[in-house]
Amino acid sequence: MIIKTLIATLVLVVGATACLPEEAYIDYNNDGTIDANERRWREWELSEKVKQAHANDHSSTDCYGEMRRHFPASAHSGMTRIITRESGGNAGAKNPSSSARGCYQMLNMHNGRLPAGGSMYNAHDSSIAALSLWNGAGWSPWKLTY
Repeated sequence: MIIKTLIATLVLVVGATACLPEEAYIDYNNDGTIDANERRWREWELSEKVKQAHANDHSSTDCYGEMRRHFPASAHSGMTRIITRESGGNAGAKNPSSSARGCYQMLNMHNGRLPAGGSMYNAHDSSIAALSLWNGAGWSPWKLTY
């Protein structure tokens, strides 16, 4: 889903920047005309805005990718085992007999570790929460020994 959204956004931006209305361009050097360099510069600016928007889009279902993005390399092996055991890599996993949910099957009592407005069902957000828990308590929250 995220990949499809990103591709659609890029197609729109590439298509849009190739045929921007004249008023979308900026006369950067204030000479009263829009030359080819100013057109390229504006199109580049818009493409950078799309890249930045994507970089800030943290709606993710990739448990393993987000774990690798946030945890130190030394923790990847152990955290991979935790994700596999707890959710099988499914960010939408929910334990029917407890409040455990998300990639790491963290409990309601860990909600305070989420970023503002975050969700345990979002791989990015739950990885931030898991890293916070891991930094404070090591491996013990998942009762694993290495």
